[in-house]
Amino acid sequence: MPRKEFILTNANGIGMQYLTLNWKGNYKNVVVAYNNQEIGVIANQKELKHGRIFRLPDNSSLSISLESGFFSGSKLNILHDGRPVEGAGNDPYQIWKSAYQIIYFVGGLSLLAGAAAELFAIEFLLNIGINIFVAIFGIMFLALGYMVSSEKSLTALYLAIILYVLDAISLIAFPIMNGGSPAIGGIVIHVLFTMQMVKGVPALQQIRAQESQQYPAY
Repeated sequence: MPRKEFILTNANGIGMQYLTLNWKGNYKNVVVAYNNQEIGVIANQKELKHGRIFRLPDNSSLSISLESGFFSGSKLNILHDGRPVEGAGNDPYQIWKSAYQIIYFVGGLSLLAGAAAELFAIEFLLNIGINIFVAIFGIMFLALGYMVSSEKSLTALYLAIILYVLDAISLIAFPIMNGGSPAIGGIVIHVLFTMQMVKGVPALQQIRAQESQQYPAY
């Protein structure tokens, strides 16, 4: 039985309560529990997509809904008094984390593949264009990932998106120019990863805005 657990805090971050969601199969009979006490049941996926609002014992509100997309899959969006709950699908920190993890993944994989192709003269990789330039691309992506993750740099995130889109265009253009066909799998992966990085832009903007309010510059 799938199960998700979250910690709820009030507006000033003091005090913690526990939210637990259990369900069967394809989001059937979603049992919502607050501090181990059942507060409601969401009957099915259709009702969950429509969304439900619960009033908690401390008089705060809890909104739960399911968001699903062809490329992004399904995610639970949870708001506690209008604020995204940490770890939920709409948590900006979670979206930002997913974005920079993808940048690190692309960078690390590109660096390893390009370096291996050159160092060990792997003919198959060299023939499909994986070479020292791919390794350099990987180093650049790792640097951008570091800037996005540690410095919360929007500029670095924008650059990563632009570079990855250009890489996707090259995957389409070069095979066609050489009389071949683009690799559909590679294009699909680029679309999925690009969408995740793009989602990171508003999430990071929200995080920066929140932190600027909490820690204003003097």
